[in-house]
Amino acid sequence: LEAALVEAVSRIIWRASTGGQAKVCAVEGKPFVDRSSTYAPDGLTEHVRVWDAESLDDVRALVAYYARDLASPRGAGVLSVLYSALLSRTLRGARDDMDEVAGERRFLVDRHGYASQEAVNLLLVGKAVTNVFDGERRLEDDVAGTSDAVVLRGIPSRCDLGFLTLHEAYGYYTVGAHLKAPRSPCWVVYSESHYSVLFAPDGVDGATFDLFYWDGLAGQDERIKLTVTRDHYDYVRKPPDPNDDR
Repeated sequence: LEAALVEAVSRIIWRASTGGQAKVCAVEGKPFVDRSSTYAPDGLTEHVRVWDAESLDDVRALVAYYARDLASPRGAGVLSVLYSALLSRTLRGARDDMDEVAGERRFLVDRHGYASQEAVNLLLVGKAVTNVFDGERRLEDDVAGTSDAVVLRGIPSRCDLGFLTLHEAYGYYTVGAHLKAPRSPCWVVYSESHYSVLFAPDGVDGATFDLFYWDGLAGQDERIKLTVTRDHYDYVRKPPDPNDDR
């Protein structure tokens, strides 16, 4: 399990890196940042140590060293991974990924203190884009004879892992094929309150296949298996990408 955690976290961080440079963050005992006019200690951020990594192997070595801290139930593993992905993407890169409509700026944490879609996308696809549809959408606004366009950014290409949400059924989201048909049959599922995971360990080939569901907050003590028959399932299959060598 530890090896799987190291590989997954390492790929999340490296996927977000720019220019072959990544950052790996780990929380240590002593503070590295002092209180100042521009920073008030929050009990965690000032304890973050940042390491440079120039390859995926470098990231793996650092993540492996801190693996037990990352997996600790009372630790700051999730924030360490988010900080690592954010700094690997760079603050400017993450800001440029996000939509800004009518002067409203987006953030990695929403107004209720939860991770925003930008944060989820940063961890899933390495870019802090605002939307989950495929590619970009251009909104034209013709006011007083002048034409202004707003570009809304979605998922640029097919992903390694997928994303599904109950909110699409409510009409709040439009999830594109890049996330619905990922390279690996594993989806992060967003419901009304939190995230869970749906995956097919044996793949989704054939007329019938099994999906397993895991909800880490439900106190789940047994496997939940869903058997899917294609005759009753509108499965989104994306044509093979000629540039995809995987």
